[in-house]
Amino acid sequence: MMDESRQTLCLYNCNIITMDPVVPQASWLTVNGKFISKVGTGMPPFDHLPYGTRYIDCLGGTALPGFNDSHTHILSSVARETAVDCSPFSVTSIEGIKTKLMDYSKLVPKGNWIKASGYDEFHLEDARHPTRWDLDDAIPDYPVKLIHRSGHAMVLNSLAMHIAGITDITIDPPGSFIERQHLTGTPTGLLFDMNEYINKVIPELSEEDISIGLGRYNKLCLSYGLTSLNDASVNNDLRKMDLLKGFKENGTLVPSINFMVGIDHLEDFLRKGIKFGDGLDSFRISSAKIVLSLTTGVLNPGKKELRDLIVYANRNGFQVAIHAVENESIMAAISALEDSGNNGVVNGFRNRIEHCSECTPDLIDRIIKNHIVVSTQPGFLYYNGQRYLSEVDQRYKEFLYPIGSLIKSGVTLAYGSDSPVIPMNPMVGISAAVNRLSKSGDILQPRERVSVLNAIKSYTIDSAYLSWQEKVRGSISEGKIADIILVDSNPLEIHPEEIINVQVLMTIAAGAVVWIDGKRFNSG
Repeated sequence: MMDESRQTLCLYNCNIITMDPVVPQASWLTVNGKFISKVGTGMPPFDHLPYGTRYIDCLGGTALPGFNDSHTHILSSVARETAVDCSPFSVTSIEGIKTKLMDYSKLVPKGNWIKASGYDEFHLEDARHPTRWDLDDAIPDYPVKLIHRSGHAMVLNSLAMHIAGITDITIDPPGSFIERQHLTGTPTGLLFDMNEYINKVIPELSEEDISIGLGRYNKLCLSYGLTSLNDASVNNDLRKMDLLKGFKENGTLVPSINFMVGIDHLEDFLRKGIKFGDGLDSFRISSAKIVLSLTTGVLNPGKKELRDLIVYANRNGFQVAIHAVENESIMAAISALEDSGNNGVVNGFRNRIEHCSECTPDLIDRIIKNHIVVSTQPGFLYYNGQRYLSEVDQRYKEFLYPIGSLIKSGVTLAYGSDSPVIPMNPMVGISAAVNRLSKSGDILQPRERVSVLNAIKSYTIDSAYLSWQEKVRGSISEGKIADIILVDSNPLEIHPEEIINVQVLMTIAAGAVVWIDGKRFNSG
């Protein structure tokens, strides 16, 4: 249920966790237009509010600042909403993938591209990636693109490979890898980090698919209490900026957007005079995104090129957000940031490391010394915990997502989902940070647990800080944008393992009530 009208609001009979250290808790608040006008305790100022004020009795429920996903991929998430679901929640074998593709092919004209997503070989009974020949066996007459759960790999069938022009003699693009049969050199259909290459030759989503996917995605965001998003796609260019900005302007996407710029497209933005921080609070130009990859076993970009990219972005006023997962890539990112600063200390751009998954104590020391901030995804511990225990290098298992150590060291840490890699639900990320409990029941490095309040902080005010917006959002404070959610349980009071089940009852974005769980909460 949505009600996008914006009027004076008064929320009362409420337990408000403000995330504002000056007034950490309150029992009522008022909203005037897009902004929070008053926050207080005791009796609400009913007699002093204007005619037409909408009064919302929260029935003793708990209010929090709207969640801010520090790292997500909007268009990929929208596309997944219309793709064939091959996630571990849906299929358990390659035969299952083939069956889903065959069933779907009956619904579309022959020759149309079929896009599927979410498979994870670790969770398949076959314990391997599908191949082009597996997909050919299911539907040889349709070009098929099957995207891995991580978003960094895909499988094409033979027809799709032919259309993409990938043959036995095709050279791996820089930073990418085409898997081949050992003896013949024939590509198996499995491609790593070739999204940009493939996207040039396959049709984009139709307007109808975008409309359907966007509607589902928007509703999902609001039902999870996500009122702001940081789009971290490295292929973000001027066209994608216009597309997402259009979604915001026509109201089909409600959450505010911080739009990262792909580093390879930064020059185009600068040429048009577009600077870091340009735009309104509802759509704002954000970091320059750099992907530091070890896909081929060699760092890409190399150390000198990485340093030059950072210097180029910083000199033009852009903070950088560097994708770095493995210990080696995190080390390289920190070194490049150090080398690009003055006297070995990074300047005050709040330069970011994204993911920071295998982070040893020595690297944490360098992160805090150089004023680097970190965006990470604790939800991966929940969804991928079993895989991490099986596959992560033994040297780094104890340093996997060291969230507690980062916070104790003073690093400003924000949480995101990396959707569509995992679902967007912030409660899963908060629960994972607090409990370190995986979906399989394994506990991963319990010493790295954090308090519930710290976990909420990383999804609200600290996430706003990473994108230079802590003065306008991230806490329930007078004068800030009215991004507020009401949840059915107080996360600070329930058993920590119940946090994952906390549900959002109402979402207010920029002063408008945009989502209500009509079955469980009636706002009057």
